[in-house]
Amino acid sequence: MSPRAGDVLVREVLPIIAGVVPQSVRVVGSEDHEELIQDAIVIAAMMLDALERAGKQPIARSVAYYSIQRIKSGRRSYSSGRTDVYAPGTQLDGLAVVHSLDEVTNSAADDEEMTIGDMLAAEVEDPSVTAGRDIDWQELESHLDCRERGVVEGLAAGHGSSELSRRYGVSAPRITQIKDHIADEITGRWGEDVLEQVSEEPIWRSSLRAKEKCV
Repeated sequence: MSPRAGDVLVREVLPIIAGVVPQSVRVVGSEDHEELIQDAIVIAAMMLDALERAGKQPIARSVAYYSIQRIKSGRRSYSSGRTDVYAPGTQLDGLAVVHSLDEVTNSAADDEEMTIGDMLAAEVEDPSVTAGRDIDWQELESHLDCRERGVVEGLAAGHGSSELSRRYGVSAPRITQIKDHIADEITGRWGEDVLEQVSEEPIWRSSLRAKEKCV
């Protein structure tokens, strides 16, 4: 775009867009009028550049008018499609509605407020995570002997080294050696930080808790 076209954009087109958009263009979703003004200016600049390349004389009022009409219809400088559920045009057509995850969904008669985010957030693990862990654990167990598997089961049940040593007729230090060997097998397969990973709280849940504290 030439300096002359840029001057037309700044001096003639921009004031019209800035004055009309807040009064006549409906915002969609999280948009605001300032954002729509910026987008309309981009559309106007594209129009001026196209007219200039075609050797036509731009009319500032016409460029401003058609830029605003595009914004009104839900078209934007980055897209004019209506197949995306987030597209402004799709929402203006009434084909899609965007809701905040913090929106309360229950009625006033309910004892406790529940948001859309609460309804979508499961309190249990993703089944795929559970299945993947079971597969990994079965593979690990196939490389442990009977006594090592018994030690793992005993530790999972809350039994201490002394109780396990009596059960298998070995010393407590020997149970410690077995535990160390099992730990080496685990970290060798899944990394040194595997114990930290399995004990960490899911990121989505810790993020929600951080937000609650901030509020």
